[in-house]
Amino acid sequence: MYKRTLGLIAATVFASGAMATTPTDTELAAANGIECYPLAHGENGLGSRSEVYIPPFTTSGSWWVQYAVANVGGDTVNVTLKLFDENGNPYDSTSGVTYDANFSSSNTPLRQIGGTNSAILSSFNVGQIKIDNNSSSYFSGVLSWQADKCITKPALLIDGAHYIRTGGPTNEFGLRTFEINGGKPF
Repeated sequence: MYKRTLGLIAATVFASGAMATTPTDTELAAANGIECYPLAHGENGLGSRSEVYIPPFTTSGSWWVQYAVANVGGDTVNVTLKLFDENGNPYDSTSGVTYDANFSSSNTPLRQIGGTNSAILSSFNVGQIKIDNNSSSYFSGVLSWQADKCITKPALLIDGAHYIRTGGPTNEFGLRTFEINGGKPF
C-alpha cells in the first residue's frame, strides 16, 4: 500500500508539471523590485532600472541635507537624482550643491530640467551630494539607477543626514541621520 501511494503521488506531481524550473534573469530581477526591459544596445539586449522615493526635506537658512550613495552591486550603474519643490515642480538649480567622493560637477546625479544628467558610479564606490541653498523650500525626490544589462540584485544603498547650524562661537551643528528605503539596497 505504501509503495502504491508513493507511486501515485509521484505520478500526480509529474503530471501536474510541478517540476522545478530555473527562473530567468528578468524573473529574478522582478523578485528584487528591479525592472529589466528590452534595450537594443544592452548586454543580451536588456537594460535594467530601479528607483526609490526621497522623503521631504528642507534647506532653509540653517538646514542642509547630504546624501551618501553607495554602489553595493557588482556592476557600474548610472545614477539620477530628480528633485521637486513643495509644489511638485522640478528643481534643477545647482546653487548651493556640492559633491564629494565619486560625484562631482562633471559627474553629477542631479537631473537638470530638459537634460539627461546622470552620474556613473562603479561597483563598490560611493558618491556624496550636499544641498545647502538657503532657499527656505521643501523638497522631495526620486533617486534611480539604470544599467545596460539585466541586473538581478539591488545595486544602490542611500543614506541621508540632515544638519542644522546652531551658531554660537564655534559654529556648532546638529545632526539627524535617516535611512532611505528602510536602509535596504534597491
